[in-house]
Amino acid sequence: MAAVAPVRPPKEIPADLKEKVETLHNSAQVLFVSKQIPWIIQAQMAEDGYVTMEDLACRWVSAQKAREEGPKDLKFKDGENGFDKAISDFFAMRLYQAVLQARSLIHSVPKPCLEYQGSDSFLKKQFRYCAKGEIGFFAPKHIVSALPEEGERPTKSHRKFTVDGFQKEEEEEERANPQTRRQLERMHTVFRNNLLMCTMAFPQFQQFDITKSGLDEWYDWFYGPSIAGRRPTNPGGSELIACNRQGPCPGGLGSTVDHTCLQTTVDTEKTVMVRLGFKIRPLRDGGGKPSPGRSPPPMRKPAPSLVELGKKIIGLANTVGDKVLESIHRQDS
Repeated sequence: MAAVAPVRPPKEIPADLKEKVETLHNSAQVLFVSKQIPWIIQAQMAEDGYVTMEDLACRWVSAQKAREEGPKDLKFKDGENGFDKAISDFFAMRLYQAVLQARSLIHSVPKPCLEYQGSDSFLKKQFRYCAKGEIGFFAPKHIVSALPEEGERPTKSHRKFTVDGFQKEEEEEERANPQTRRQLERMHTVFRNNLLMCTMAFPQFQQFDITKSGLDEWYDWFYGPSIAGRRPTNPGGSELIACNRQGPCPGGLGSTVDHTCLQTTVDTEKTVMVRLGFKIRPLRDGGGKPSPGRSPPPMRKPAPSLVELGKKIIGLANTVGDKVLESIHRQDS
């Protein structure tokens, strides 16, 4: 390979290296760019036939071996291709970091089953948000599995919109809101898998500080004894569904937006209170909806008899009548 100055991202790819660099798989190239590894090293990797993320993870026995042998294997040791010792050591460290990340992505997280992956439409929308460095916002009706069960199958429609004067059409999918705890758990699993799959494609965004272990820990807490497994007021499916405010993205994701608000039931002396976001109100029986309605049957008071109502009305009328007569006698103006 001809000697080339160690040009690195975000500068343009040198013309004589462009063809080789473009043979790298997109995921491997994105990882290299995020570490600002020089184009000449990427081209040498591609020339040797290691073009995928799996190739990067498995080329060396360990990340430490990559750090030690990488400068020789990829021709960027001291005095070669414009590298001095300090620059060579620096990019050996960056190669070590890239191999560590590739190995963690390939070996630590198994591929989820199709039923726990997002549909093509949902995956496309999430990927579009992540490409801009955002997580996005999704209502439960738009979180659709690639292999939905009965009762979760979406209805499809087409939405037309205009971009730069050109009319485009996009497929929309909507499913019914989850009605049981199992459906809610499946929806959360689809959402988190879809999110992890998309954020892994953009390691250059430092705000995506989301890990599988972090998500597991948060949802274990949500479905554990603190919330879903509470006793004696154990929330049922409808109460857990009401706690999911339009999108099940967990809190504690660094700079990302908290899309979940928790609804908990608290026993008081006479009234069951629920918390929805920052608001607290009495629990109502609104046909499964968080809308005002009658109190739950066990807590309803018996309706007063007509005799009691009549006595109260007469008492109020007499009081008002007496005050009117007194005012007339005083000749109040």
